[in-house]
Amino acid sequence: MTSILNNAGAMVALSTLSTINRDLLETQSAISTGKTVASSADDSAIWAVTTIMDADVDGFNAISDSLSLGKATVTVARNASEKITDLLREVKEKVITANGENVDRAKIQTDIDELTNQVSSIVAAAQFNGLNLIDGSSTTSVSVLSSLDRGTATVSSSSITVNRQDLGVNAGTTGASAIASSNSLSTTEMNASTDGTVQLQVTAGTAASTFNITVGSSSFTYTQANTNADQTLVALAIADAINNQSISGVTATAANGTVLITNTNSFASFNVESSVNGTAAQLNGASTTANTLDASSTLLTLNSRTVAADDGYSITLTKDTNSDGTNENFTFDYIARSGDTLNDVANGLKEKIEANDFFNDVSIFVDEASDPTVEDVLVKFDVSSSTIGIASAANSGGTRGGGLGELGDLLVTTNTDATNALTTIEGLIQTAVDAAAAFGSSEKRLEIQEEFVTSLVDSMKTGIGALVDTDMESASARLQALQVQQQLGTQSLSIANSAPQNILSLFR
Repeated sequence: MTSILNNAGAMVALSTLSTINRDLLETQSAISTGKTVASSADDSAIWAVTTIMDADVDGFNAISDSLSLGKATVTVARNASEKITDLLREVKEKVITANGENVDRAKIQTDIDELTNQVSSIVAAAQFNGLNLIDGSSTTSVSVLSSLDRGTATVSSSSITVNRQDLGVNAGTTGASAIASSNSLSTTEMNASTDGTVQLQVTAGTAASTFNITVGSSSFTYTQANTNADQTLVALAIADAINNQSISGVTATAANGTVLITNTNSFASFNVESSVNGTAAQLNGASTTANTLDASSTLLTLNSRTVAADDGYSITLTKDTNSDGTNENFTFDYIARSGDTLNDVANGLKEKIEANDFFNDVSIFVDEASDPTVEDVLVKFDVSSSTIGIASAANSGGTRGGGLGELGDLLVTTNTDATNALTTIEGLIQTAVDAAAAFGSSEKRLEIQEEFVTSLVDSMKTGIGALVDTDMESASARLQALQVQQQLGTQSLSIANSAPQNILSLFR
């Protein structure tokens, strides 16, 4: 049936043509933009994923720039370190020559001084964008942004740490202005003594009397089985019982009914307690309370304070080096660098003292603070055979010596100087070699990371493209097909619209 009110054929043709036009518009947009997902309206899930990945690509491009900058900075430092090593080898040749006979040491000294000046010039010039990694101006390491680490819901950055190296040739001096006494190092006296002993007095007991002894964390008992056993035998038995515990550094001896317990552990203390049949027995012959068994040691406290660059700290140790009653003073200085903490100061002083052969019988332990900017740091000393006086001070306004600070004082003008200079220059060369090697390792790691980031960005771009880029071959074929469908749809609509016109011929 044909109706002039409703043209079913036209409606079908119009709906089909609308669908074809919509598909044609999407295909033309994909071809013109190059993306099948150009907005969140196209595919919200894919658009969200690729947008985040695009942001990561931008981030990694910035990281690549950071790595390039960091690598260039490290390369400058490495090249400078290697050149300094070459110059120090030249200095060594001069020093070896000065150790010979019939040589003009004055002229050799002039050559060494000039080479030293050249080393100083290289150190000062070895900077990139204002950052110098070898002048010793700071102990703070340099962090180079190297990656973005994305989790399920968070993203964080990671860095490659490049340690600074100190190749400065400045000799360094302590400051002259004393810091307020409340912030200075404490002064104390250290003596070798028998402070590491405690006496356990054995009292008369009856048969089956039980002696309970606790040394540190070790507890044990001794039961007196014989009524006639005297105090001497009981003391010997208790001493044997203590020794059988094999407590590291703790020994026991007995004499005349007294047990003498000795602690030889450096910087370790033990509580000693005892009882007889549950009643506290006397310690040291007088007290019924626990006694502390201390090793022979003393403490030097670095009081809480803010460590500023060029603050000078010094310790003077007094020792009879010839056993003739004549004391000799040894002063050890540490000049703080930028970024130093109290822990750094304490460990710096420790290293300098330990390097002195006269103090090889002194053990030093640094009890580092968890927050050295607000907590005290304890430097513990243990001495077995000497009486050592300790005088200490903290000064401000000093100048820290560089890692090659001894180079400026290198002399070859006498036989003795030339001999000593050979040992000194060997150590300086090793310092420079270590610095160059450290920078070389850091540079290689930065280079590897830079290559990885580049390949990672390429992979991410490929992955994003696979999700959103238009397949141009497929889109071209689809465009032609839709254009044909559009033409056919237009013709079908035209035919459907002409059908009602045929009704008029029936009324002619």
